[in-house]
Amino acid sequence: MRKPCGIIAMLTDFGYDDYYVAAMKGVILDTCRDVRIVDITHSIESFNLHQAAFTLHAVYRYFPEGTIFLVVVDPSVGSDRKAIVIVSKRYYFIGPDNGVLTPAAKHDGVEKIYLIENDIYFRKPVSKSFHGRDIFAPVAARIVCGLEPSYVGREANFSELSNIDIELFMEKRENCVVLKVIYVDKFGNVMLSHNFKNVVEALNVNIGDEVYIYTNSAAIKSKILEVFSHGAPKDLVLYENSLQLAELAVNLGSAQRLLNIDSGNMIEICSEEKVVRG
Repeated sequence: MRKPCGIIAMLTDFGYDDYYVAAMKGVILDTCRDVRIVDITHSIESFNLHQAAFTLHAVYRYFPEGTIFLVVVDPSVGSDRKAIVIVSKRYYFIGPDNGVLTPAAKHDGVEKIYLIENDIYFRKPVSKSFHGRDIFAPVAARIVCGLEPSYVGREANFSELSNIDIELFMEKRENCVVLKVIYVDKFGNVMLSHNFKNVVEALNVNIGDEVYIYTNSAAIKSKILEVFSHGAPKDLVLYENSLQLAELAVNLGSAQRLLNIDSGNMIEICSEEKVVRG
C-alpha cells in the first residue's frame, strides 16, 4: 500500500465567500501541520453530485501518488448516509458515500474501503450540518500524517457504495450518433460522452468536414476542427478536448446557450442533414 505523500486536495461546493473552506483547512492544519493543501475547486454547483464526480474523475490522475482527495459535496449531511475512506492503487478518497468518489476510485483501482465510524478522530462537538469540518477534515489530516485507514472503522465492500455513472456512451443510428452531455464548463463548452476519434470514425467524417447537431430545441451546423479557436467567431465547432473526448464549443461564445442544452441532456450528431417531411 502506498503511503500518503503529504498532499490533501480539496473539492467542495462551498464557494469562496463563506467560512466553510477556511474552517476545514484550519482543522486540517490544527490536526497535522506538516501538510500541503491544494484547492481543486470550491465552485461546484450547489448539490451537483454529477459535476463533482466528473471533476474529480477528470483531475485526480494528475496528482502525485499518495494524494488524499477530500471531497465534500454533501446534500444529505445529517442523514444516515455513510462516511467513507476509499484506498485505491495510488490514492485515498475521503467523503460522504453519495457516488462522487466512486468513478475516480474505480478508475484507479479500488483496494480497500472503510466506514468512518471511530469518533475519537472527530472534532468535538460534531455538528449535524458540517461533517466536512468535524469528520472528514480531521480524518483526512490524521491519515496524511500517518494514521492507517483501517483505524477509522469497519471495512466495507464496493458493491455497498453509491455510484454515479460517467462511463462512455454512444449510440449509432444510421448516419448519426447519439451522445450524452456529461459536463458544461464556465465557457459554455459542451463535453460529450465518447472519445472524439470514435465519434468521427462512427460518422465517417474528418477534420474540416461539417456535421449537423440536433437537440430538443436546436438544429445547427457545426464544423469539425482541431480546436475551437480555428473557427470563425461565433461558429459552432466539434473538436477533441484535453481529455480526448468530443466537445462542442463556440469561438468567443457559448455552445451551451446556442444549443440550449445542459448536463444530462442527449444530443444527436449526423454526417448529413436530416430531411424533414411535412
